Amino acid sequence: MESIISEDTYIPGEKICSANHARSGYGTYVRDGYIYASLIGRAKIERELSTKSTENKTSPQQLTSMPIVSIKTIRENPVVIPHIGSLVIAKITNVNPRYAKCSILSVNNTIVKEKFSGQINRKDVRATEKDKIEIGKSFRCGDVIIARVISLGDLNSYFLSCAENELGVVIAHSEAGHRMVPVSWNEMQCPLTLQKEFRKVAKVQPEFIHYVEPKEEQMQQ
Repeated sequence: MESIISEDTYIPGEKICSANHARSGYGTYVRDGYIYASLIGRAKIERELSTKSTENKTSPQQLTSMPIVSIKTIRENPVVIPHIGSLVIAKITNVNPRYAKCSILSVNNTIVKEKFSGQINRKDVRATEKDKIEIGKSFRCGDVIIARVISLGDLNSYFLSCAENELGVVIAHSEAGHRMVPVSWNEMQCPLTLQKEFRKVAKVQPEFIHYVEPKEEQMQQ
């Protein structure tokens, strides 16, 4: 038996739940008493069925006491490379007045194993009022974004754009450390403190993030 814990997307290093009531499964690890994601995807919980045998009788299947928490991943391919037009999921690593730097996590719904860097220049944050764009009000370090590759850039990074409604920030945490929810195209709000913060928010459509079950051989690794 399995069920999705949350429709939220977890990224590597993000806390899922306490390890006191669950075991770590595929795509997760335990640290300091908590289970964390090691892959990109949604968290699911599986409850194993066990059958107890007595002398001549077999009891009905029963749920084991400790469920398994694992990650339901997006597709994985070891040879994927970003190219012009690709949609990427990336994590913001550095922000300055001229551009934001990021680490690319997946390309066209396929997890990358190599390290690729991206750069979003100020003029490529949105399509309108480009003269009023402020990088610091669009992205912050740690944000997870969806962006499009518009140029192969230089030797150090690919040039990315968020100048479409469907592109921008999809996961962000407030200054208080809580995952925020979008309230408009340029604001997200902390559900606990209710404080709002500026972001270039993505209007995410289903085709931009696709989930598949991990293959059996991956589960055994």
